Amino acid sequence: MVPGQSVVLYSRLHLIVRNHKVLRLVLWFIIIGTVILLVPTTTLVYLIVYVSTKPIIKGYNVIERMELAWFCAQEFVLTGIYISETVKLIKIWPGRDRRRLNIMYQLLAINALIIIFDFTLLILEYVGYHSLQVTLKPMVYSIKLKLEFAVLGKLVALVQPHHVQQSYDRQHECLDFVNAAPLASDISQGAE
Repeated sequence: MVPGQSVVLYSRLHLIVRNHKVLRLVLWFIIIGTVILLVPTTTLVYLIVYVSTKPIIKGYNVIERMELAWFCAQEFVLTGIYISETVKLIKIWPGRDRRRLNIMYQLLAINALIIIFDFTLLILEYVGYHSLQVTLKPMVYSIKLKLEFAVLGKLVALVQPHHVQQSYDRQHECLDFVNAAPLASDISQGAE
């Protein structure tokens, strides 16, 4: 789940970061972390299932914590780059269009929420609530992924100004990832 999440974070960076060196460095950061951490973790998971000795279990516990810390740091870096570039855009935006500023502030709020989710998972792992952390991780990452796609949609809308106006007129203050279309029909009746 985590490398996919990082790829989604990376996929929207090119919309606000113009420095190709930074983008390439971030991509290599994701690739190296994925290879270095997922290969041993996957191997140890299979060894636990089929061999399950104390040294293998201890090794898995160590690599799991390292993996969680690395991926959390990776997402902090990606989100940090994104937030700093978004703040720069807010400062230099000509005319201070209220609609665009609202979108930028929503993007910052979504990213702050994503950091809180990552930090919560990291704390749960390091204070010894591994079972709770493993149980919550799929839910947290699915929410984060949904939020990331919302952010990506908002960034695309900012890059394409005519799309922003149509989207804003249609949905007013409603977030892009909230689709009210199903609520407009009567769901109490069966499909015809």
